[in-house]
Amino acid sequence: MTAGAFVAGATNNVAVVSMDEVDVDAIKAVQTLVVDNITTFLSFSEGTVFDYAENAVTEVAAGPARAVGVYTKDLVAPNLVSFDLNMTYGAMSFTFDKVIRATSVNMSNALLQGGQIRLVLPRSHRVLLAR
Repeated sequence: MTAGAFVAGATNNVAVVSMDEVDVDAIKAVQTLVVDNITTFLSFSEGTVFDYAENAVTEVAAGPARAVGVYTKDLVAPNLVSFDLNMTYGAMSFTFDKVIRATSVNMSNALLQGGQIRLVLPRSHRVLLAR
């Protein structure tokens, strides 16, 4: 993880790590990672956590990784933040407030508007992934 914050739990044996948006987006971008309680596991090396006597936590190896206890699915829909239109290259780019699945873009559901004019966008389109 790149950043985030540790938040003490209600008891001294619970640790809550608040991930930052970069880490959450990176996880969501891998469509087969942490999809549900069957696909979500955690492993870590010895020394990731210590007790008050400076004893290191026992390693949880990647092979027999620990299954998630409770998995809460992302239920927040993405929102369009902005879009750009380049008439020279015939391209539109969309910026959302969270990671989206680019292959899900269906421009036949879009409507381009200007003043009183509304134009249903053509069904033929290509999605180019931003890098």
